[in-house]
Amino acid sequence: NNFPVDVMTEQFNPDIIIGCNAAALPDLPMEGNFLTQLKTMITQTTVYQVPRENDFLIEPNIKFISSFDVDKIKTSIDSGYTSTIEIIEKIKATISRRLTSTELSQKRSAFRSEIIPVIVDQIYVHGVKEKQAEYIRRIINPSNKCISINEFRVAYFKLASDDNFRYLFPHLLYNPQSRNYDLHLDVKRDRSLNVDFGGNFSSRPINTGFIGFQRNFLARQSYKIYGNLYFGKLYSSVNARIRLDIPGKLPLFLEPSLTLNQWDFYKSSSAFFEDIKPSYLVQYDRSYALNAGIPVKNKGKAILGFNTFRLTNKYYQTRDFSQSDTADISRFNGVSVILEYESNTLNRKMYANQGAYVDVRVRFVSGTEETTPGSTNLVRGPIKKDLSWPQFSFNYENYFLHAGLLRLGFSMDACYSTQPFFANYTGSVLSSPAFNPTAESRTLFLENFRAHRFFAVGIKPVFSIFSNIELRIEGYIFQPFQSIVKDENLKAKYDEAFRRRFVSGSANVVYNSPIGPISLSLNYYEDRAKPLSLMIHLGYILFNKKALY
Repeated sequence: NNFPVDVMTEQFNPDIIIGCNAAALPDLPMEGNFLTQLKTMITQTTVYQVPRENDFLIEPNIKFISSFDVDKIKTSIDSGYTSTIEIIEKIKATISRRLTSTELSQKRSAFRSEIIPVIVDQIYVHGVKEKQAEYIRRIINPSNKCISINEFRVAYFKLASDDNFRYLFPHLLYNPQSRNYDLHLDVKRDRSLNVDFGGNFSSRPINTGFIGFQRNFLARQSYKIYGNLYFGKLYSSVNARIRLDIPGKLPLFLEPSLTLNQWDFYKSSSAFFEDIKPSYLVQYDRSYALNAGIPVKNKGKAILGFNTFRLTNKYYQTRDFSQSDTADISRFNGVSVILEYESNTLNRKMYANQGAYVDVRVRFVSGTEETTPGSTNLVRGPIKKDLSWPQFSFNYENYFLHAGLLRLGFSMDACYSTQPFFANYTGSVLSSPAFNPTAESRTLFLENFRAHRFFAVGIKPVFSIFSNIELRIEGYIFQPFQSIVKDENLKAKYDEAFRRRFVSGSANVVYNSPIGPISLSLNYYEDRAKPLSLMIHLGYILFNKKALY
């Protein structure tokens, strides 16, 4: 009932009714267009008329505005205000009763004093089993006491973010015996099993396929089992994890996980699996982890984690190698402890244009390195040593300005680590933190953009060409405290402090399609043999987390 003058007249019988017709003109059915014909058949026409002579109908000039023209809200409001001002004198002439501001304030105070505050007492959950209902009640009211409407609102959004639920509809009923409200919550479970398929197809040899699944369980706790598989020439990975959500005054989640990553930096093949010559750099990354986390307000989480890892790098000390050469093999086995805070309100997994992201990590790493030199190394004989170091990292991204077609973003990255060098230069660089801010850079081994201690800033103007098509220009400055360089014995050493800095960037045209982003990008990396590169890709360039970075 979009215009309930009948209800108003029958139930309240007011002296005067003031109505506003904010409806646009109905769409006419079009020949050959089934959707417009169906809409005409199922839409009930509303009669926007007031029933009596002393009633008033305000009709703003908004016939040209549809329900989804959210960018014209101010135009609608201004039109309604103008239409009301045109008849305000007639309304005032019809209404003879007047109150002073003091009298009106007193009447409002008296009315508010009789309002019963909305306090939720009993909670009734419908649509699920009793054990599942118990979990829901523990989320909403962990203290088992009466809660305010604001406390319920926070708990409701916690439930709404749980993948176990597709539908949550609350209904409050006043209970005159308790003088509080009883909550009746209608619940509908989401599908217990979800399967995802995806991948990335590119003009560069980084094509990757993806299969993922999630199985939801709900009893007195909420369980989720995740798994995914990436397969391709550049990147292959398997991840499996279980998440247990424990409700309470301070909600807690526990998440054990297993991750196997393989990175194959090569230059000889553009197929998924074909291998024409040995790879220049190959990284294997295996990690067993256990994380525990708590929410921080509505948008963040704090995590305490522990993992054991085994990192294996196979590489040559020069790009001029043959199939008869043997690669160096560096293995680093150990454990790490991490304390992390993360908050994420970005609107997209890739190519975001609004929201903010903050990630702060403190990690301690301890392990043993074992390196077996290959035929391109000057050293002969295995090398073994114990290594340990603390590590701090900070990542920040914020799209802070929206002006017309422009959205402006800013990013800042910092890392501080006392990580020692590994047995040789290549092994040291491969194990160092990397700065890879753009989509293509995450698929490259960029020696100059790796360091133990660095600071980087970036600027990201994004221009909305059409509703789903954007022009993105990203520019970054990477400042290492001391660059890692190679000495005459192929070992690593530090350069002079702040002697070198590097610039990178990209210019992208991105179409955010229903199946993922489609991007054409021109990329630049300073101090590289070929600083410019062109890449086209369809799909998401995303990876599972690494063991240490």
